[in-house]
Amino acid sequence: MRFDLWAFIGLAVAAWVANDAAKRRRVWWVWAIPTLVLPPVGWLVWLAGGRRPSTDSQPPDPELALFRPGVLRGFLVGGLVMLFGAAFGQAFSHARIAGNGMAPAYVDGQHVLVNRWIFEVEAPARGDVVTLLYPVNPDKMFVKRIIGASGDRVRITGGRVFVNDQPVNDDAYVPAEYRSHDDWGPQIVPDGYYFVMGDHRNNSSDSRHWGFVPKKYIVGRLAAGPAGPR
Repeated sequence: MRFDLWAFIGLAVAAWVANDAAKRRRVWWVWAIPTLVLPPVGWLVWLAGGRRPSTDSQPPDPELALFRPGVLRGFLVGGLVMLFGAAFGQAFSHARIAGNGMAPAYVDGQHVLVNRWIFEVEAPARGDVVTLLYPVNPDKMFVKRIIGASGDRVRITGGRVFVNDQPVNDDAYVPAEYRSHDDWGPQIVPDGYYFVMGDHRNNSSDSRHWGFVPKKYIVGRLAAGPAGPR
């Protein structure tokens, strides 16, 4: 996303320099090309030299501009729309739920929006519903809920989940008929890893079966849906 942003800024500045140079009766492409290929040096050269009026220069003439005000506004609006679209595409993605491991909150075939940017500014937390790469086969994508973070002590007794010896209050998203009755752990979540589970506890393939998930495999957080306790 940074590359797209700077490319857009460079193109916009070059267009502005070309337009300004034309108004000032200068050879616009002579000034526009350096600002495009040598940013920010070309920008500074134009600001320091190209825009400085000489003793025999005539005042800028808007009629000589490459872009008339209406065209320029259209260019700017179109550029901003493209920039917003590119940024949105980088930050969010679409996913389709496959299976009922996260039922009843998320069911097979449901379409969801994934915030891929959020974990650039904050760490995944307990209760987050996330998309992740399947540790056994990273070509596959799963949707699970984070139960334990690095350093947490997780155990399951008779289907009830405990984190750091405190029971997880998951009644809001795990109906009684979806509970399992298994035992697991206790285990400490390693540094840089997470323990995840599906809400459909008796019909979910998760960390109970294939272990902890490295942070680098967590892709994003679902943008909508019931959040669990943290």
